[in-house]
Amino acid sequence: GDDVARGIKTYAPYVLSGIQVKEGQTTDVGIIDLKQGTSLTGQVVDVSSQPLANIRVLARPSLKTNGDNGSLEVESLTDEQGRYEIQGIDRAQRYYDIIAAPRYRPGDTYAKLTGPRYAEERRRMIDVNTAAKLTGNNFVLSLANGAVTGKVQTVDGGVLSPPFSDGNSRA
Repeated sequence: GDDVARGIKTYAPYVLSGIQVKEGQTTDVGIIDLKQGTSLTGQVVDVSSQPLANIRVLARPSLKTNGDNGSLEVESLTDEQGRYEIQGIDRAQRYYDIIAAPRYRPGDTYAKLTGPRYAEERRRMIDVNTAAKLTGNNFVLSLANGAVTGKVQTVDGGVLSPPFSDGNSRA
């Protein structure tokens, strides 16, 4: 109990989906048993070995289990010494990918920030059940000095549809 009050214990994210609640309705989802998580730590530096502050570092399960593993994604920002600690890692997922300076998606809040942009770096299949793999997950980032833009279209200039779609979706 005291560790929780001091913020020492961390818990892995839990997703419960498919619940429909109508206006004015209260739905009891029962007891949700959260699993105690673990942490991944490391440092992010530039090519001159200078620590990089405020770099986004995220971790997501390496292997697809049930559905979208993005819902189990956890993240952190580096401190002034370039150190990070990502809390809430679910040991039941076993393997995680760690991504430093992940690419931004359109509309992402982080995409609007100014300052130097760094190239994304990854560590794949980190076994979070091996104590030695939880620390020392370090990254050396180089500046991202360019961008790729363009348009994807069919040979005849027609509308591009995603594979396996119902025909109503458009890319």
